[in-house]
Amino acid sequence: MSQKKRIFFGAGVFVVLALVGWLGGCAQSPESNTPYSPPLRLNWPLDHTGTHRLQVLVPAGYNMSDGAEWMEAVIYPHGRPTDPHNVQQDMLLETLWPEMGPHTVGNNQSFEVPGMGRMLMILVGSGAVDPAIHARDRLHIDLDTDKFFLKQVCIPPPSLPGKAICHDLDHLYPKPGKFGLKRVGVDFHRFPDVPKAEYRHYNDLYYTPDMGADMQTYVSCTADEVGPTVHGIAYNPLCQQYFIFSPLNAVVQVTYRRVYLKDWSGIQSAVGQFLQSTIVSDETFSERE
Repeated sequence: MSQKKRIFFGAGVFVVLALVGWLGGCAQSPESNTPYSPPLRLNWPLDHTGTHRLQVLVPAGYNMSDGAEWMEAVIYPHGRPTDPHNVQQDMLLETLWPEMGPHTVGNNQSFEVPGMGRMLMILVGSGAVDPAIHARDRLHIDLDTDKFFLKQVCIPPPSLPGKAICHDLDHLYPKPGKFGLKRVGVDFHRFPDVPKAEYRHYNDLYYTPDMGADMQTYVSCTADEVGPTVHGIAYNPLCQQYFIFSPLNAVVQVTYRRVYLKDWSGIQSAVGQFLQSTIVSDETFSERE
């Protein structure tokens, strides 16, 4: 997915959840196993040319079609631009951890818990590795974007009258690792002028095995210094986990509550298995055939 789309996605997570929850509340079907969304069938492009594709079939109840359509309208108010030389495809999915089941009338309340509850929101974008378009894979491009924004620690208005004062960092600071992941982030002890209320705008970056070419996974979570409540306002810290799913040549972003960071490995394995199950055939086909 593009940088612009990724930023919009991160900013709109809660809005999408609210929208989908409201639309879900309008459902009238009395059957508890009735899925909230129809199956999703895609001819998934394996590179920017779109010449070679895989058939993907997402079962009913997983496709966040309402939220995806809303985001599409926000990102592309005049319609998605078409570029035959740079074909892209996304899909936005939802499920519950740890059972990984579909969204149905019967379990709808579990999807409407404030702050996401046990929900996993899964954004899948094509073209993770495509040297003709970008020299680095999309996993490292996303990591570079997160690091860029974290290296500017600011005191914004109204905390400070007038223009914001920012500290530009040369690097992020090592923090104690967790759950088999290494970690870097902002060392707030070095910036005592930053109000604690602003900490929730900064993330810790967890990664394995390192941040070089061998990196397989990284997780961007609300900084550990932020607890579950900020100034009396209910606030559930979140994580966004990134990895490449090679069979679709896709970069995957999984959003969940920070309390489930301990399950990051199991989440990645389960999401990978689910995506594998959506591939109708391992044989590629050509759009031009």
